[in-house]
Amino acid sequence: MTAGAVLVLKWLYHASDSGASFLRNKDHIRTNIVPMVRLDKASLALRLSGDTNKQRLIGELNNLPYFTAQGYSLGLAYASNLSGDTVGSVLIGGMQTVMNGHFDMRAGQLVQWYFDFEQEMFYHEDRADKDDHLISQGMRKRCNSALGSVGDIVETAAREHEYTSTERERQREQYNSRELGALDSFPLGGMDERKSKIAMPKPYVLRSDGSDHYADRVRVFAKCISGGRKHEMIDIMMMTQSL
Repeated sequence: MTAGAVLVLKWLYHASDSGASFLRNKDHIRTNIVPMVRLDKASLALRLSGDTNKQRLIGELNNLPYFTAQGYSLGLAYASNLSGDTVGSVLIGGMQTVMNGHFDMRAGQLVQWYFDFEQEMFYHEDRADKDDHLISQGMRKRCNSALGSVGDIVETAAREHEYTSTERERQREQYNSRELGALDSFPLGGMDERKSKIAMPKPYVLRSDGSDHYADRVRVFAKCISGGRKHEMIDIMMMTQSL
């Protein structure tokens, strides 16, 4: 995905606190953002650089899928010129031990998936805000939709209560990131050397007023059975067979 498509997707999940707003925001992408890209005015709203591949971005925004969790892959499957098409096994129900994401998880919490580039859209530590409202780790940050611009909304949320990982957290993340590839490998076609833009598990947390955030609630796919710290193995019970 291009940087512009990533930014729009972050905004879509962040600004959609209800089903109605989710549909309105999807329509806004089609009727407003895509025409802005065609007219080379997207940089005003999306904070895009001048070397953006406009046609690729338009194609990605027009065909942005509705992502859902199917389950956890139990093995690698791909088409081979030696063995033909292979079939991948996917666990859609039952227990699975998986790697946790960027947020601590406790037993009994609902588990949602999120993209790794979304981590700055959530609070990383428990705290109380200036109005003494409880803020829990993994809670969605506030959305200031009055800003209007997609770029302004995302950047403002990202700057709120910025979190710096501890040395232990960075070490665990770096150790487990070895499975995603080597940073010093040869880049192919300008692509990232290490796998990125991947889905990860995190606890689903209600907002400070006790309400649901629609774009997170619809991404719940499991329940935590045995929790853990950031970037540690956790046990979850899959619930995607009902999707």
